[in-house]
Amino acid sequence: MAKLGIGIIGVGFMGSNVFEALRRAPDLKMDVRAICRTDRQKLEEIAKKEGIPFASTDYQEVVEREDVDVVAIFSPDHLHGQHAIAALKQGKHVLCTKPMVTTMEESRKIVSLVKRKKVKFLTAETVRFTDLYIQAKDLLERGELGDPMFVEALYVHDIRGLMGHTPWRLTAPQDFLFGGLCHPVDLVRWLAGDVVEVHAYAKKSGMIPGYPLDDTFTVNLRFRTGAIGRVLGAYGVVEPPLALEEFGVYGTKGTLINNQLVLERQGKIVRKALSPSRYLKMKQETAAGRMVSPDEEISGHIDEVVRFLRHLQDCIQGDATPNPDAVEGARTVATCLAAGESIKTGRPAKVRRIG
Repeated sequence: MAKLGIGIIGVGFMGSNVFEALRRAPDLKMDVRAICRTDRQKLEEIAKKEGIPFASTDYQEVVEREDVDVVAIFSPDHLHGQHAIAALKQGKHVLCTKPMVTTMEESRKIVSLVKRKKVKFLTAETVRFTDLYIQAKDLLERGELGDPMFVEALYVHDIRGLMGHTPWRLTAPQDFLFGGLCHPVDLVRWLAGDVVEVHAYAKKSGMIPGYPLDDTFTVNLRFRTGAIGRVLGAYGVVEPPLALEEFGVYGTKGTLINNQLVLERQGKIVRKALSPSRYLKMKQETAAGRMVSPDEEISGHIDEVVRFLRHLQDCIQGDATPNPDAVEGARTVATCLAAGESIKTGRPAKVRRIG
């Protein structure tokens, strides 16, 4: 397989992880051939450091390059739609970090373009490439847990330390209904299937100076299968003494809480421990008193970046549909939009169907 040329739009913390991922995984037949960032000085510093042949502050110049096969989008959330749509119109494969977009209109445009252009689109949601969650999904697919009756997930993070590193979160501002809550929402969707209805509450904590939106969310969910669930997203908080991400699956044959598994076999209870992810271990150390820097938190995703780059490469080579693709990304966005509707009305909201 000839090497795939990558163009990165947004070479901040997560975008820069692509360079390290390619160094760590020699099986990845990919080269970064173009990068885009609006800060020209930092852009040129990164291009020189990484030996990138083309750098521009104009994303359109990246998506139009003939030597770019895959456009990797790590720009601020509210720009994902225009960047992805521009890349798809040029017939490029796309890797887009979470959330895929923040509107239903952009979701539908992207799904339509992917089908029409016959290209691959990967929503790079890290939860689907985290080893602990992969193990949970495998247990469900093999029937070890039985049918899920209730699932839950949380993503609780003192986001204040990241604001100085990513000031767009304040100036845009980033809407944590999408940029934060999409993590636990996508995880429970992956484990239990499509969500048909939600009932949500939200609160502005006032803990993040200058942040004008709600930053604390709790959402109850009803799945198409009849299962129920809940997610918690809290970002204006004092760093809690627990892992950044936690989850639970309560099935008819067993229960999994984080990495602790309990199975019922012929009337007997069997207890096992799964291998926790490196990222979960790091957050457990935080809970035990060791402070983790924002840089270290971001670098904790390197394993996931390697996995989703490898998955996209395999899908391009084997002409397979990535998971999560544009439709899956759109369904998570639709669930978050329904949560936003419920927050405004105070009533349950239906999740709009897409794909």
